[in-house]
Amino acid sequence: MKETELLELLEQTVEKLSITLGYDNLRKGAINTTGGAFVLRGERHILLHKHLPTDEKIELLSEILSTMDTEQLHLPPVLRQRIELTKEHLQLTQDSSANAS
Repeated sequence: MKETELLELLEQTVEKLSITLGYDNLRKGAINTTGGAFVLRGERHILLHKHLPTDEKIELLSEILSTMDTEQLHLPPVLRQRIELTKEHLQLTQDSSANAS
């Protein structure tokens, strides 16, 4: 599957979860971030730096979605697998960080 197709599937999944997705220049002024998820006035949002390469947008959206409940959504197997692998990777990273302390 092409990266652009995978990114589109991730964006559709965000929409299915009723989350507002936006792209903006997040590296100007005092802000220097690749993006993230937040709640504003009770509504969930994801904001990503618009100039990130497609693979980094995919990685960020996969990380964010791996923290959310997507079990009730019908997702293509390739997308569900990507989200699950990302969830496992993040858990391993957190476990190794906790053990190093």
